[in-house]
Amino acid sequence: MPSNKPVDLDVLIESALCPEDTPPPPPDMHRRIMRRVAIAARIDQERRQFRARLTMSGLVAAGAVGAALLSSSLLQQTGWFNWSVPGGMGMLDHLALSLAGPDLLSWAISGALLTVLAVAAGTLSVARVVATRSND
Repeated sequence: MPSNKPVDLDVLIESALCPEDTPPPPPDMHRRIMRRVAIAARIDQERRQFRARLTMSGLVAAGAVGAALLSSSLLQQTGWFNWSVPGGMGMLDHLALSLAGPDLLSWAISGALLTVLAVAAGTLSVARVVATRSND
């Protein structure tokens, strides 16, 4: 409810604009702000490193799958995959092929070894990239 007293507009403006004494900032304010900025920068750096690691890991996995498919198609081992998987062409056929000779076992071992080596090389390359980025 408005008051009926006459109000001097100049007095109101002067009272609103008069300089107030502002208290001085705390002595450790700059240090606290810089600590928070450093924490925010570290969080941002961790996010970027995580994205880089995730991207590199995905590329390494896709490369390993692509290399396996390429080697399979170049060596024309699609028949070997069908016959060597237990239950793929029937258990008796699988047993007959596994008893036929050590050729299938040596292919499986060499394929597993190549896969392990590809994953190890990819992991080392990711670790090297991360190490060089963290030193910058």
